[in-house]
Amino acid sequence: MLAQEARSGRDYREIVSVLRKAGRDDNAEEWARSGLAAQPLSPWTDALRAQLAELLLGSGRGDAEEAWSTAVGEPGQVSESQWLQLISLWESEHPADVLGPLSRLIELGVEQANDKYRYPKAIKALRRLREDYGRAGNAAGFGVYLDGLRECQRRKYSFIAKLDAAFGTYSGEGS
Repeated sequence: MLAQEARSGRDYREIVSVLRKAGRDDNAEEWARSGLAAQPLSPWTDALRAQLAELLLGSGRGDAEEAWSTAVGEPGQVSESQWLQLISLWESEHPADVLGPLSRLIELGVEQANDKYRYPKAIKALRRLREDYGRAGNAAGFGVYLDGLRECQRRKYSFIAKLDAAFGTYSGEGS
């Protein structure tokens, strides 16, 4: 009944949610696309984009490119786990494209005071970021990023100590 009266972005979002719960992901994907086309300016558009990105990632049809462009269109609406999944799919062929999203995840993660593992996670992600900078042909760019991160987080003495232990004074030449 709701599907026959879908008028708002919220209606489309609810339909997509119901279809996903029912295991009808193909239909959910169609409704998400329809909602985005019919209600491009709705306040629910961001939620529909996030649902569509998640559906594309879970489809197993190799829709990484579309999922990436959907997520990049509204980066704040895609969850951390979705971003990590997208980055994993995208970084081998497009390392320069993942530098920004991975950097944002690192910076957001460091700020998560309720996560006692945030600093080790950040160090692990920074190693990954260093590899992506290298594959993108900009190894020195990682050093610049790391210097900026140190400056922004200079009051987090524990984090800075972990950065120093992991990277020392990184010069961009194979640390």
